[in-house]
Amino acid sequence: MSRKKARRRERGAATSATGADVRGRPAPAEKVVRTRGTPGVVRDPSMFLAPLAVAVVTAIAYANISADVLIHDDRFFYPSPSPLDGSAIAGFFRRDVWGPATGVPGLYRPLLLLSLAIDTALFHGSALAAHRVNIALHVAATLAVYAFVRALLRTVPAYGPRLAAITAASAAVLFGVHPIHTEAVDSIFNRSEILATICALGALGALWRWEERRRLLAWSAASVLYMAGLFFRESAVSLPALAILLLALMRPERGLGLRRFAPVLLLLPPFLIYLPLRQAALAAAPLSSLPPLGENAAPAGVAGRAAFTVASLAEYVRMVIWPHPLRVSYEDYAGGGVALAVLLLVGLVGLAVVAGRRAPAVALGIGFFYLALVPSTRLLTDPGVEIAVGGHVLFHPGLAVVPLAERIVYLPSAGLVVPVAFGLAALARRRGAGLAVGLAVALTAVLTPLTWTRNAQWRSSLALAEAEVRGGPGNGDAWRMYVGVLLDQGSNAEITGICDREGSAHPRSAQLQNSCGSAYSTVGRLEDATLAYRRAIDAGLVTAGHANLGRTYARMGRAVEAEAEFRLAADAEKDPAMHHYRVGQLLERFHPDRLDEAAAEYRQALALREGYAAAREALRRIEGR
Repeated sequence: MSRKKARRRERGAATSATGADVRGRPAPAEKVVRTRGTPGVVRDPSMFLAPLAVAVVTAIAYANISADVLIHDDRFFYPSPSPLDGSAIAGFFRRDVWGPATGVPGLYRPLLLLSLAIDTALFHGSALAAHRVNIALHVAATLAVYAFVRALLRTVPAYGPRLAAITAASAAVLFGVHPIHTEAVDSIFNRSEILATICALGALGALWRWEERRRLLAWSAASVLYMAGLFFRESAVSLPALAILLLALMRPERGLGLRRFAPVLLLLPPFLIYLPLRQAALAAAPLSSLPPLGENAAPAGVAGRAAFTVASLAEYVRMVIWPHPLRVSYEDYAGGGVALAVLLLVGLVGLAVVAGRRAPAVALGIGFFYLALVPSTRLLTDPGVEIAVGGHVLFHPGLAVVPLAERIVYLPSAGLVVPVAFGLAALARRRGAGLAVGLAVALTAVLTPLTWTRNAQWRSSLALAEAEVRGGPGNGDAWRMYVGVLLDQGSNAEITGICDREGSAHPRSAQLQNSCGSAYSTVGRLEDATLAYRRAIDAGLVTAGHANLGRTYARMGRAVEAEAEFRLAADAEKDPAMHHYRVGQLLERFHPDRLDEAAAEYRQALALREGYAAAREALRRIEGR
């Protein structure tokens, strides 16, 4: 016998009777001959009952969000103002998401806008229907998690198809009912997280199924889904790294050389198409004159961003393990606890490295979690980050970024289901499936009521804002949200009481100070209103702050100071259309003999921004005199 044959025989002997090798890895997949069902042979009911249970339990966990209300960010985007035609669809790929709504550019999600336009056309702007679509999408994402994890489990013959289905379902249900996902599911606008996750899991599933025998098909399908995921949300950019991690850890027997992973280059064209389209859309957005919502300055320098990132990664781990309290706004998050965060990061990464050989599923889950999070951390989303080649800017994050958000955990947490499923499968094989399923049921029973409670808070703007100030009483942005809701309700007396207590504690919360000024002005406390507007201006709300201060001075009979404030507002305005509108306001209010010039400014504003409602109404007012 030759040495080569002897080595082959030794490797074969190293495989246990269960089909797993001595290192705990799945054995190389053998060719499976699929046959049609034989009459009289009943398939194992767990094959269809398991995914059915996943879908039903997940839907039940989110059933109480179905309400015909629009709150928080949804009010800006749904119903979609864009018709569902070719011109509008092409326009989605040429514009920023937030810029037209708030003047703060920074997000490029054309397929999200298309999704909202489709909902608007199908359901005539029904918020209830759009919320139900979100639930259906979340159920679909949870089933995608189930299918992906089940496919991984089936590579271990010791588990068998039935055990793989049961334990995959038990783990996927925990993803489906976890309260950390409420922000992504309960907000119509945040469905981009769900859709990007479906695309990413679909791409990984295609690679896992076809990469061994139909490589071109596998990587081509992944490429198409990668492009779709990018157009839904930026976080899908991590897919190439996730694909390499999956194949390297779970199928190492096929080699780890460059030749094995050369097809990953097929994921490059979608990225090269996406990047310039995104940059062009953000560059075309009007410059923002609005300050950030947070009161804390962004971390400075590479070291500062790195420290903040490590701290935020630890906070995301905390959210998954202990999802309480849940918050919409983390604008007050300043990092901190970096030493403990570093220890946690080193510990988990070290565990992944050690587990890479004996428990690759653990390494995959940890690596997936962190790799999927990185694109949403300050390492890449800090406003100071810029990637340019030859003077051409290829990437800039824009301004509409947040320091921390629960919705960001949606895709990363899908990776954590892998080690949970493998752990449940190992437990089931040793102690019986009943114990593994019982443990999953117990965790589901704990998590689901938390999800119901959070869903109830998302059913009204007031309930959500009240939950925010309870969860983060020191967060000025939480008080901004609460005061904003009360302002819409006309509860000015209550607002002034809040502003008396919280205003001086949050002088850098520009929007809060602006709302306080509005409430003070409405109840006739004009001196307090001027102080609040001054704070708003100092915090960066320059244009609106000066304009509102000018109106207050006008009410106080201080005409010269009022005109000066209006002029400062116009001079500070960065949006060309709004600049002309503010100049028109100045002329109309303080120079009635120059109404022709004011009308010309309004026309110029309309020429720059078609359909500018405020400018159109002002022009009608002048022409009607």
